[in-house]
Amino acid sequence: MLLLKTKDFQSLPNLRFLQLTKVVNNDHISFEHLHQLRRLCVRRVQSLNFLIDLPNDLLILKVDTSRDVDLLKNLRHENLQVLDITIYQAYSFDAQCLRGLPSLRHFRMTKSLLKSIKLDYPFLANLETLSLEHNKIENIDLSQLVNLKSLNLSNNPKIFLSQITLAAQADKLEELYLSGVSFSNNKLGSASLGQLKQLRILDLSDNKIRKFHPRMFMGLSNLRELDLSQNPVGKPEQKIVSKIFPRLEKLK
Repeated sequence: MLLLKTKDFQSLPNLRFLQLTKVVNNDHISFEHLHQLRRLCVRRVQSLNFLIDLPNDLLILKVDTSRDVDLLKNLRHENLQVLDITIYQAYSFDAQCLRGLPSLRHFRMTKSLLKSIKLDYPFLANLETLSLEHNKIENIDLSQLVNLKSLNLSNNPKIFLSQITLAAQADKLEELYLSGVSFSNNKLGSASLGQLKQLRILDLSDNKIRKFHPRMFMGLSNLRELDLSQNPVGKPEQKIVSKIFPRLEKLK
């Protein structure tokens, strides 16, 4: 890793990872000579103007900003696969601004005080990873994310799990992270966990699960890891676990 604050990159044509800090409005950033750059991390930025001049072969972009999320509307990139953003006090997010990223496979937006997010766009069908942890999301429509393999909604304590359906991901989802979402025994059934036949990792830690009910997990025969730690429930008997999860390798 190389931490840079200079805006002159002509002497670094082979640079593959770049982190910039404190980018302000009058900073002119040119990536013209960084043909090998694959990962760009920009922290504490006051301007997002640099987004219109990203290197063609960039694969990963991480942005930490206090600017308006609408500034992402100008983002256009044919090859970008990973977008990780934190926008302080964003409150809401419309994924329409991601339309210019046809190769996007992994999207993460954390610690942005999100209450709502709009994802019901067909162009998001190729998204494989969605991470929205540490927000205040109450409801979310995942119906268009038909190829989603990993979903992280951890630490959204106000989310209404009873209104979330995972039917569109039934044959694809492999990882589900629901730590710290005020899960209780009453909500487990409505989350439709049993239909996730390909699920391998399930994190239900730091919730309110008081009793282990096998029927809640029926159908998860491919599960490899289950995390029930930090719940008011004891560890289930091994013979019950082995019967429900014949391929389980790790239980917390």
